[in-house]
Amino acid sequence: MKALVYTGPGHMEFLDVPDPQPRPGEVLIRVRLASICGVDLQSFRGRNSRVQPPAILGHEVVGTVVSVPDGCDGFVPGDRVAVDPLFPCGQCENCSQGRPNLCSHLGLLGTGGLPGVFAEYVSVPVGAIARCPEYVTNIGAILAEPLANAIHLLGMAQPDRDARIAVFGAGVQGILFLQIAHARGYSNIAVIDRNRQRLEIAELLGAEPAILHPRDGVEKVLNEWTRGRGVDVAIDAAGTAVARRLCASVVRAGGRIVLLGLRQPQRLTDVRHIVRRELDVRGSFGYTPADFAASLHAIAERLVYLDPWFRCMSLRDGLRAFTLAERRGSLLKTLLLP
Repeated sequence: MKALVYTGPGHMEFLDVPDPQPRPGEVLIRVRLASICGVDLQSFRGRNSRVQPPAILGHEVVGTVVSVPDGCDGFVPGDRVAVDPLFPCGQCENCSQGRPNLCSHLGLLGTGGLPGVFAEYVSVPVGAIARCPEYVTNIGAILAEPLANAIHLLGMAQPDRDARIAVFGAGVQGILFLQIAHARGYSNIAVIDRNRQRLEIAELLGAEPAILHPRDGVEKVLNEWTRGRGVDVAIDAAGTAVARRLCASVVRAGGRIVLLGLRQPQRLTDVRHIVRRELDVRGSFGYTPADFAASLHAIAERLVYLDPWFRCMSLRDGLRAFTLAERRGSLLKTLLLP
């Protein structure tokens, strides 16, 4: 089969590689659409310790079942499916406590030696696939994994119904969080970003206020918005040191900060600031099977919509696609067609 192979930092090659051979309990999937995400971009630049070249990256995928294992009655060849790319062991302490996203042996397609989805075919456990309704497009279904992350993020934030929430970052995760939070009844959501074009998307989808940093003065606008109280929940969906510092600056005493972005490793803020104001600081990592199921339901109910802000390119042009995906413009995601 053909695959886009990561051969070293900043390098991709479109190569012939052996077809995957499904192991017992696995299904063979023909990739119909794959998506580049932040993890892939970090790997592409050699910043992911779990990826060593040569490797096939990618974990966001919609495909068609080619073959199923013996004894599998739930799927047949030709079924169009979304794939949950997180593979917990099911046996460790965190798995047994219902937190498989924190599994001690968590696998992710496209990392840790697991071949990813930037190829014509991929093999995955049968328990990782879910059938797509006919009326859901491939572009809609490709959101299953990132939306599951946003749903888990909302669960970690645990805002009260009338909470004022500040989201730093108008990328895919910030925009999906905005949409799913609105769908679940949260109306007071501010979005902050440096990119005017992406901020316009957030504003179109209901962010109020939408704040351009640094022009608008984030702290001043949010102070006025909350009448001097500070926001109840501040979310870092950007993964930058600046976003984390601002989260700590604008949240009220006793408020909550939820960290999602991983782009930069710098610390959050002066620890004394956290202690003296009793801030609740927590991370949000991945999602659970329940979050993934909720994501599929939300997509089927058309609660999220990002189609106009996607770019589709051929897998053969993968190197150019990665280069374009690194540029923060008006488009939110780059999709790859085998």
